[in-house]
Amino acid sequence: MNEDNPFSMADVYTMLAVNILIHSLIFWYMDGLLPGDFGMPKPVYFPFTVAALFTFSTQPDKSSSHMSVITIITIIIIIMIMITTTIFIVLSS
Repeated sequence: MNEDNPFSMADVYTMLAVNILIHSLIFWYMDGLLPGDFGMPKPVYFPFTVAALFTFSTQPDKSSSHMSVITIITIIIIIMIMITTTIFIVLSS
């Protein structure tokens, strides 16, 4: 880090890690609300239930072998936000 540039690579990697965490939580929440063609939508408050926090499935769901349109759109939005954030960081330095 020098006087002209207040960001270090550690700052960039920290922002990237936080960005990934935030968008992963958004993706998990949206995937629970809008599960696609197969599966039942969960209630809006499902992250605050005990089942959502402590229940893990060890068997993959065989009926949903393809990704839903909402899942694909969410992934594209997350990638676009990450690219935009990276470009903003690079241009502002």
